[in-house]
Amino acid sequence: MMNFQLCLLDFEGFIELVDLMGGIEVEVKRRMEYDDPIDGTNIRLTPGQQILDGKNALDFVRFRQSNDGRHASDYDRMERQQQALQSLAGKITPLRVLTKLNDMMNILGDNVTTSLTAKELEALIKIFASFDPENLQTTSLQGEGYYHNGAWYEKIPQGEIERIKTMMEDFLDISHQ
Repeated sequence: MMNFQLCLLDFEGFIELVDLMGGIEVEVKRRMEYDDPIDGTNIRLTPGQQILDGKNALDFVRFRQSNDGRHASDYDRMERQQQALQSLAGKITPLRVLTKLNDMMNILGDNVTTSLTAKELEALIKIFASFDPENLQTTSLQGEGYYHNGAWYEKIPQGEIERIKTMMEDFLDISHQ
């Protein structure tokens, strides 16, 4: 059984990292408008290919429901998150990283929570230092949604869990070579 470690980047860190890289280029497939007076969220994105700054990139990856009550699925949101990750990865070239390394380390130091040890973090940084964005692969868990006690849940079949575990194990085996 593998022991997976935790590494989380908070919203502010995501915004700062996207801004540091000069934004991300994505295709917004539909109008996104959503307001939440409780947490101050105000999303306003129009359809089309565009470069989003950090705040708008966060809105793009977080968007779930329009003010009119229509919403996209969580799978649509995962697809947008993958699109944003691919765009960001494409901007993280070795030269760009070298010129912005101190700023990146400050952003990550202030906005990342992790259970990784210093040695594990160092190994991860070495992997990403030689990372080729052309090799980025993304996937999503495929399950079935169901409603229970007033909330939606996703039931993931055991075969799907095994598929993802195998992918992660294969990646980690390749990364340690």
